[in-house]
Amino acid sequence: MQSDRIVANYSQAIYNLAEKGESVRETLDNLNKLLFIYSSSSDFRLFLNSRRIDLNSKKKIISTIFNGVLSTLEIDFLNEIIDNDKIDLLKSIIANFSNICDNCSNTIKVTITSATKLEIDQKNELLDLLEKKVDKKVELTEQLDPKILGGAKFRIGNQIIDGTIASRLSKLKKSFYEK
Repeated sequence: MQSDRIVANYSQAIYNLAEKGESVRETLDNLNKLLFIYSSSSDFRLFLNSRRIDLNSKKKIISTIFNGVLSTLEIDFLNEIIDNDKIDLLKSIIANFSNICDNCSNTIKVTITSATKLEIDQKNELLDLLEKKVDKKVELTEQLDPKILGGAKFRIGNQIIDGTIASRLSKLKKSFYEK
């Protein structure tokens, strides 16, 4: 419970500072780069969690490595969670920051999963329809799944809408057994 509050406080503080500096989008992109490095490099995680390297040395190394890659806001944030021994919350803080950005902007992320790639016309028509339904700008991501026979699955925020043929057939099958 307390870690949720800590995550919320850090992510809100980062958002406030980024908004004040008019760099919310840039900060989100940079934090996603940092998250990718953290997730994909066990050496980097080991370095951040190491008790053998003193905090000042860690902060100097981080500043040297990320100078020109991250802004001072992201470097200061990383140094702050290292100082406070909260590096284990990095993923959660960045995820929460991303949610705050989505909620504060007029954008929603939608992932569509289908068997084949959508044509440009289909994609544009779908974007227009979704933007009218949710009354927000839609950031559409496509995923391919050859297991889908037809139709598509939509993920809008945390909600999943399954419009695949398999799910429709399953519902039809259940309705036959219920009668």
